[in-house]
Amino acid sequence: MTIAVTGGTGLVGRFVVDKLLGHQHDVRVLARSMDGKESFGERQNLIDWHFGDMNDTTSVDSFLSNVDAVVHAAFTHLPGRFRGGEGDDPERFWEQNFVGTLRLVERARRAGVSRVVMLSSRAVFDGLDFEPEEIGDQEPPSPTTHYGLIKAAIEQLAELYNDIAICSVRPTGIYGLTHPRSKTKWWKMLTNHISGPGDVPVDSSSRTEVHGSDVAAAISLLLSANESKMQGKSFNCSDIVTSEQQILKLTQRIVNEGPILSSVDLDPLEKPKNTMASRALVSLGWKPGGFRRLTTTLEQIVQLAGMRR
Repeated sequence: MTIAVTGGTGLVGRFVVDKLLGHQHDVRVLARSMDGKESFGERQNLIDWHFGDMNDTTSVDSFLSNVDAVVHAAFTHLPGRFRGGEGDDPERFWEQNFVGTLRLVERARRAGVSRVVMLSSRAVFDGLDFEPEEIGDQEPPSPTTHYGLIKAAIEQLAELYNDIAICSVRPTGIYGLTHPRSKTKWWKMLTNHISGPGDVPVDSSSRTEVHGSDVAAAISLLLSANESKMQGKSFNCSDIVTSEQQILKLTQRIVNEGPILSSVDLDPLEKPKNTMASRALVSLGWKPGGFRRLTTTLEQIVQLAGMRR
């Protein structure tokens, strides 16, 4: 398949591009500039790069020409902020993200694209009260921010079309090595406490996380799933419960003792608010990496950051 990826140089987009290349797909990436291209190393030569803007129809039409499917992972926001990412200009936020997505879907239909997988967010559930049971895939959205509302609206776009298969993936907190390495989740906190002065705050509250490669695996599944299994649906994408405090303790153990093979002796964590169940993805064969993938990532951080006692 020839698959076009928006946001291919972003956190999730990089994992998606790598996964699709690993499955021998032809991958096309729309990027605003050359920034980030070199971070793919030799793999950059396997990618069909298109440079342009999603709000420019000429760029979009060229990008979508002769492709089979689209992964839409692009999202414009203030640096480091998704919730609140509109800053003081929510109108522009909606124009760039919601209208930009609508434009992409319409141009994809005209180009004969058969399938679109869009990146949503667990932010669509921010307004729910604490739920004693896990939130299912079919739970009605209850957003409390422009970010969550846009994502919920994008999910509902799929219901308007019957001539193109559209679905959405709702990841929870995403971790995994990124570019530059110093932007990797927990990097600053871990290097500060293990190799530095230890004056960065550490949150003890529990949260749900999923590795970027597992999000990419979910997207890859949906690109190849039977259309009846994905059309018009939104899929929860969540894996493990952890906390910054637990992450720090695990990393300290890795530095002092080496790889951690089991989670049986970890202190129990409180259940986070509104934990998502990912039953629909699991039913399609999705198998996230769980505790082992988390500790492998922490081992990579320890090695790359040169952490030593």
